[in-house]
Amino acid sequence: MRQTSRVLLAALALALAAGAPAAVAGKPVGIAAAFKTRCFVDDVTAAPGGGAWFSCRAYTDEGHGHVSRRADVGRISAAGKVTEFAGSFPKGSQPGGAIGVTTADGSFWFPVETSSESVRPQPLKVASALARVTPSGEVKLFPVSGGYPVEMLATPEGGVFFVTATGYLNEERTVWQITPSGEISQPLPAPALPLERPAFPQQPASPPGALLGNSVVGADGNLWYGIQAARGSAIGRLTPTGETTEFRECLAYGQPYFGPETLVRGAEGNIWFTSLAERSTPNIVDPPSIGLVTPAGAITQIYAGVTVEPKTIAAGAEGGVWFAGGLEQVQRIKPPGGVVNTVHIGKVDGARRNGSGLLTVKVPSGGRLKAKAVAMVIGEHPKTARRIALEAPTGTAKAPACGSPQVRVKLAGAALQRLQSTGKVRVSVAVTFTPQGGHPYTEEKVLPFRLPRRP
Repeated sequence: MRQTSRVLLAALALALAAGAPAAVAGKPVGIAAAFKTRCFVDDVTAAPGGGAWFSCRAYTDEGHGHVSRRADVGRISAAGKVTEFAGSFPKGSQPGGAIGVTTADGSFWFPVETSSESVRPQPLKVASALARVTPSGEVKLFPVSGGYPVEMLATPEGGVFFVTATGYLNEERTVWQITPSGEISQPLPAPALPLERPAFPQQPASPPGALLGNSVVGADGNLWYGIQAARGSAIGRLTPTGETTEFRECLAYGQPYFGPETLVRGAEGNIWFTSLAERSTPNIVDPPSIGLVTPAGAITQIYAGVTVEPKTIAAGAEGGVWFAGGLEQVQRIKPPGGVVNTVHIGKVDGARRNGSGLLTVKVPSGGRLKAKAVAMVIGEHPKTARRIALEAPTGTAKAPACGSPQVRVKLAGAALQRLQSTGKVRVSVAVTFTPQGGHPYTEEKVLPFRLPRRP
C-alpha cells in the first residue's frame, strides 16, 4: 500500500488536472478508493475470501489507425493488489452482458462474446462462451449454444446455472447447467422467470408514475427496493406481512426519474445502492455517488472519491462494496467507521467583481461548513501548473440537514486582481465540513470564478 502522503499528493495532482476533490486534511469517513487496471472494467464480482474479481476490455494499437479488442480478467486482493490474467481470449472478444459469479472452489465465471470481423454487408456474427478462471489465473472457455447468457447463478457443487436468450428483447429464454469441467446440460426448458428471485410472499408494487429498481432481502428479513419517480425518488421496504415504507430523506436528485437502481446487501448489514444518473445526458447536475441505507432507514450518499458512474456493484466479503463504471479502474467503499464527513464540492455561482461567489456543497448530514480560497492556480497541467498562495477570508455556513447548502467564498490578493482584470480565474478552495456528532474533514478543489458578461 502507498504511504498516506503519496496518496494525498497524487490526489492533489488529480485535482489540479481535472478539478476533482483532493483530501488535504483530517481523517475522511466515507470515501471511495480507486484501484488502477490496464483494461476497461465492465463487471466486478466479490470474491468469497475477500477482494473482488473483474472482467474487462483490453485494447491494443496495431498501427495504421487499427485498434483491436480482447476480453481480459483480473482480481483485486482485500489489501488492494491488482493482478490481471492474460488468458486465451480470442481477438474481437469482450465480456457479455450477464454479471459474473464466483463458485465454491474460488473460480470466477463470466460470459464472453466474440464478434466476427466480417466485411460488410455481411451480417455481424457473435459467438458466445462461458469463461472459467481459477484462483491461480488459469482460463478455460466453453462455447454456449442457444443464444447469449443473460443471467448466471453459482451451484453448490461448483458449477453454474445460466440463462440464454436471443434477440434484443431477450426472447427464447432457456436455463442450462455447466459443471466445473465444462459439461453443459439443459435441466429446465424455457423458464419465464429469472434464475434468482428473493423468496418473499409478495413483490413490491410500483407507485403510480414511478419505476422500480431491483430488490434485495436485507439482514432484517425485509425486502428493500429502489423507486425512481418524477417527483422525488425513494427506497422502499416491504415486510413479510405486507407493510410498506418509503424512505426519502437524504435522497435528492436534480433530474426526474433519477434514483436508486441496483441494491445489494452488505456483509455489515446495510443496503448499498447505485443511482440511475446517466452522465452522457446534457445538463446533469447530480454527481456520481454510492449510497447506503441502514436497517432503520437512514440514508447516506457518498460522493468523495467516486470517479466513475457506478454501473455494477458487489457486496464485499469484508464489508462495504466494490463497483465499476467502464473505466480503467475498480473502486471500493468500506463501511464508514463513524459519521460521514466527506462532501461533494460543486461550482461557484454569482461571482462578483469584489471577488465573492456562492459555492454549492452537497453534504450527507447536518453540520457546519467553512470555505476558503487558498491558492490561485495558473495552468491546466499538474506538472506545469503554478500555485500562488492566498490570504483570503473564510466563509461559513450551517447545514441543518443533508442537502445542498451554499457557502460564500471570497477572493483576495493576486486572485482578486486577476478576476477584476480578465474576468476569470482558477482558484483552489479548501472546504471543511464538520458533521453533527463527527469530526471535521477538509477537501480541496480547483474552481473557476467567472464574472458575468456585460450586455
